[in-house]
This record gives sequence, structure tokens and C-alpha cells, in this order.
Amino acid sequence: MSPRSPPRPGRAWAPADRYPQNGTPHPGCRRRFARQVTEAIERRGLSVRAGIEVEWVVADAAGSPSTVGPMYGMTRFVEHSDHLREVLRALTAQGLLVLQLHPEYAAGQFEVSVAAEGSVEAADTTMLVRHTIRAVSARHGLRVSYAPVVTEAARFLAAGAARNHPSPQAASAMSNVCAALPIDPGRRCR
Repeated sequence: MSPRSPPRPGRAWAPADRYPQNGTPHPGCRRRFARQVTEAIERRGLSVRAGIEVEWVVADAAGSPSTVGPMYGMTRFVEHSDHLREVLRALTAQGLLVLQLHPEYAAGQFEVSVAAEGSVEAADTTMLVRHTIRAVSARHGLRVSYAPVVTEAARFLAAGAARNHPSPQAASAMSNVCAALPIDPGRRCR
């Protein structure tokens, strides 16, 4: 992924692998993990594309939800039209294809979905989207939370050509990826 600029003048952003001072790969580098999983899947003759959804909650300076409209309702769009328009423009200006931007279930909760890309690129895009939402929200006097008790980022995998009915090999590959995710086993890959 080439460097993309978050919506703050004078700043640029470029994802990178993590290395400690001794120069060895950091064991917690998520980009490295995504690359290794992708390579393992590709050795089975499959391909991986991941589309991300980022869910977030916006609150006012006091920490109270910044919307009063009903869940999934247009009232929330009206209440945050300038804010969400700027989020959409900033993401589009960074070369992302936004598929959907909508209000979610919890008070002040929104979700954005972007087009699928390779797994490492999707991981990078997740961070870019989060940084962008936080920067735009701050300009609107809003605080952002991605806390998992309130919201969760959903990762969708499409392995092979048959997305809704994966082959046994693709289902096995997705199962292995899901088993390796560092999340509560009860919430893995819905």
C-alpha cells in the first residue's frame, strides 16, 4: 500500500511491519501474521480478499452519546450530516471505495464498510479508516470509541471463487484463519 494522507494537513501515514531494535520480526506484528496466513492459504491454491467494516461510537466532550435518533434511523444521519459527509469525503480522497456508511444499533454508533482487498492491505486499511474517523470526529468536537464492549470490527473473508458456498478447501482455510484470530472463541467468524 502506498502512503495515504489522513485528513490532517502536514501529516502522512504509511503502514509498516514491526521490528524491535535487534532487527528480528516482532512476534505481535499483525501485518506479518496476515501475510503468513495469506501465504499458507495461497499454497493451497486459494486466494484471500478481506472487506472490512469499522464500527465506532461518537460522543460529545462530556462522553455522552452525540445522537438521540433511533437505531438505524435517518435521524442520526441528519444529526451528523456534516460530520459523516466529511468522513466519507476523507476516505474517498484516500483512494478507498466506501460501500456503505450507516447508523448502527447503539446510541451514537455508526459503521462504514469498504471494498475487499488483500489481507495485509485490508489490515492496513482498517487502521487508516480508524485514524481518519478519529481525526475528522475531533474536528467536529466529537470523541470516538472503538471499544469492543460497545462495538466490534467485522472481518469478512472470501476465499476462492464461491463466496457464499465455499469449497471444502476454502471452508477449511477460513476455519483455520478464524481459529487463529486473537478473539473470544465464542465470537469467532459468525
